[in-house]
Amino acid sequence: MEGGALFKVRSEAKDRVLAAFAAIDIRKNEVGGYAYNDANMLVTEIERVLAEQLFEDSTDGMKGLLSTATNTLTEYKATISIKRKDVLKDSKDAAARLSSSSGTTVQAEIVTNSDAQEEADRQNTYRLAAIGVKEGVAAGITKIVGKDITNPILRTSDGISFKSVDQYQLHQLITAITEGAERPEATTIRQQFVNIAGTVFDWRDTVAINVEKFATNAAKTQAYGIRVHDDLKAVVILANVEWAARQSWGTEIGVAHRTIKAKYRYDHTHDTASIKEILKVLSGADEARDRRKAPAPGEKAEMVSQGLEHLRQLIQRQPSLSSDSSDTESAYATTDSEDGGQSRGRSKGRRKSDKKTTRKSTPSPSTSRSPSPPAKGRSRSKHRTKSSDGTKDEERERNPTGCKYCAKHGGNGFAHAAPKNITHDKCNFNPKYKGWRPKWVCDKMEIKYKEWDKFEH
Repeated sequence: MEGGALFKVRSEAKDRVLAAFAAIDIRKNEVGGYAYNDANMLVTEIERVLAEQLFEDSTDGMKGLLSTATNTLTEYKATISIKRKDVLKDSKDAAARLSSSSGTTVQAEIVTNSDAQEEADRQNTYRLAAIGVKEGVAAGITKIVGKDITNPILRTSDGISFKSVDQYQLHQLITAITEGAERPEATTIRQQFVNIAGTVFDWRDTVAINVEKFATNAAKTQAYGIRVHDDLKAVVILANVEWAARQSWGTEIGVAHRTIKAKYRYDHTHDTASIKEILKVLSGADEARDRRKAPAPGEKAEMVSQGLEHLRQLIQRQPSLSSDSSDTESAYATTDSEDGGQSRGRSKGRRKSDKKTTRKSTPSPSTSRSPSPPAKGRSRSKHRTKSSDGTKDEERERNPTGCKYCAKHGGNGFAHAAPKNITHDKCNFNPKYKGWRPKWVCDKMEIKYKEWDKFEH
């Protein structure tokens, strides 16, 4: 193989790695920094790219280039190549060693110049491919994390020129990536532990699926130095099973829960074997139960909110209650359709005095309020009363701020007015709004509902 073809192998290997790095990214904040766990995820992606590179003497591709220990890949030099005479000498020496150890004459495997040149070309192809991959990884890392992180490794001590590819190792760049990350605070690490310990299962799925999701999230916490051992895994599983066993749709789970309690004491230290047995018992319950009856996590609160909104709409459509006496009044409480809050109100029933007393009335400064003060302990709510001429007062204006999103989806727009004064860009009906929105709003907009704890608060 000619020299030009060998250099082509090196450049093609570098381009191939850079193309793979183009699909890798890391989240950065407004000043260009990145989190420690994101740095660990980047290292994992780099290992994946190297594992995909072919190397005949390895089962994990070229991951050996990241090793801190010396190996075949890390010893390759861009300035050293294998020559034909080197192959002939190595073949002759190998035959001599075998002859000495066996006591019989062993012939060299490679004795002709053509065979020696072919073997030299084969070895040089892998050597230069490894060098090209090393250059590609260094360039890819620099593009992702920035020169401020990689320059201390890739440049000379004076910072003027670059080092040659033989003067640095990739494990130095990996160390620079993690050391350049912004370390999480202890409170953040504690919150990760609290989150994983408070995992809530979605009982619309099987226990096996829930445990698999839990294990995936537990693995992610390793970036924070948290190791979720089998005893904690078992506690999380059993806590979720205990809750489900108390529900009306969890009869089969309750049977499985009693079986588990009979087999394991509360102070049993669980391991992989006991967790396997627990999952085996629960798999039988999954086969017997109707998973469609189980609600989504957090759905109960949403059902309450949705029911209150439906009640409010029914009340708005009802005609005002009439009364024979002048002191009869009715009121209702409204819920805010924009933020899904559950404000409560109590309707005042018709009240008739058993005794009619003569009272001197005082003019009310506003016709939108009842002439009598509200009863002590009752919440204040929007009133609808009758004026002296028998006509109804003007009801509250819908969509007072003219929100186009509320107008499109039928929202009342009250949240945009005082006292909340929520801006239109944070309207629950705004498709670009990234925050949590109630399930009934998601249903109206025909988008997927996401639970409250999936958002950053």
